Amino acid sequence: MSNHPTHRLFFAQTYKRHGEEKTQWIDCGAAWQQKDGESFTLSVQTLPIGFFAEGRLVLRKIPEVGDPEA
Repeated sequence: MSNHPTHRLFFAQTYKRHGEEKTQWIDCGAAWQQKDGESFTLSVQTLPIGFFAEGRLVLRKIPEVGDPEA
């Protein structure tokens, strides 16, 4: 396992404002891909809870330096 995370964990919550659908992205942790390439270790710092926290967890690869999506 690397010392640096390969992915970020987000909580994505979709809501409507002025009739327009928007998504709030909350950074809530990190993930490291295991050596077998088939699994991840997650480190979760926070997760929204309660009736207002309807959403989804999204795991996104961290772009490498020089990547146009960085």
